[in-house]
Amino acid sequence: MTKNNYTPAGLGNMFFTGSRTKMLRSFGKEVNRPYMKEREIEIFKEILIKNKPARVLEYGCGYSSIYYPQFLPETSRWFSVEHNQEWGEYVKKRISAKTTLSLVPPDNATYKDDGYEGDFTSYVEKGKEFAPFDLILVDGMAREVCIDYVYDLLTDDGLLIVHDANRPCYREAMKKYKHVNILEDYRKTAGGMAFLTKSNPITDYFDIERHKKIWKTASF
Repeated sequence: MTKNNYTPAGLGNMFFTGSRTKMLRSFGKEVNRPYMKEREIEIFKEILIKNKPARVLEYGCGYSSIYYPQFLPETSRWFSVEHNQEWGEYVKKRISAKTTLSLVPPDNATYKDDGYEGDFTSYVEKGKEFAPFDLILVDGMAREVCIDYVYDLLTDDGLLIVHDANRPCYREAMKKYKHVNILEDYRKTAGGMAFLTKSNPITDYFDIERHKKIWKTASF
C-alpha cells in the first residue's frame, strides 16, 4: 500500500485492481482477495501493518481469512469463526499456519431466502475461547449480537471493525463503545465500514481523514 493513493494515479490503480478482480471472478477464476471494495481492503491493510495486532478475531470466514494474515507479524494469530460447514471447509484448505478456523453451526436456525434466522449463541460465544483480541472483524452472522458480545473480548486499546456498516440495524448495538466512526457510501444493504473502540480515538489506528477523501471521491 502506498501513501499517495489519494492521487489520481493511486486511485486509478485502486479501481483497476478492483475491476480486474471482479472480471476474473466473473470468468470463474479464483482470486485470493476479500469480497470487499479496494478502498475497504486498503484500510484493513493499513491497520494491520501499522498496529501489528497479536491476536485477531473474525466472525465470518472467507478470502479475508486467506489474504489478510500475510500482513501480520509471524508471531500473530488470526482466529476465524464460521457457521457454514461447506464454505468453511473450502476456506480451511487455503489458510496459512497463522490462522485457526472454527466451524460452529447454528444452535437452532432456519435458512430462508435472505439468510438464516434463529439461535447463533454457540457461534457468537466461540470467540471467548481465544480472547483477548487486539482487533476484531464482524463480517458474518448475528452481527448485532456479535457487536455487543465482543466488547468484553477486546483489549482496552483494541479495535472493532464492522463490515457492511451501511445497514442502520447495527447502530443500536454500537452505542456502548466510546468512539464510533462510520465510513458510508451509496449502498444501502451492503458495504461501508464502522470502527469502534473502548478508549482510544480511531485516529490512533489509521489515517481515517485521508480515507474519507478517498471514499468521497470514489462515491462521486
